[in-house]
Amino acid sequence: MGNSKFNCIAILDAIPDGELNTARKTHEVLLNIKAYEIKGLQTRYFRIETISALESAISSLETEAISAGLIPCAKT
Repeated sequence: MGNSKFNCIAILDAIPDGELNTARKTHEVLLNIKAYEIKGLQTRYFRIETISALESAISSLETEAISAGLIPCAKT
């Protein structure tokens, strides 16, 4: 990631139901790591099933970036 700076990892989960959900598993692992090893790291998990849900997730991240200084690293 080079010189990237972030204080939040945003997971946008669009994996279809019934398939191996690596997005949900990644979120669970990050919560465990965060609790013990990475102080100050925030995580956001968004379930994306529609375009509207994607727009809502992006809007939420944008609002937090502006109002609270959130610097997300988004992984899909």
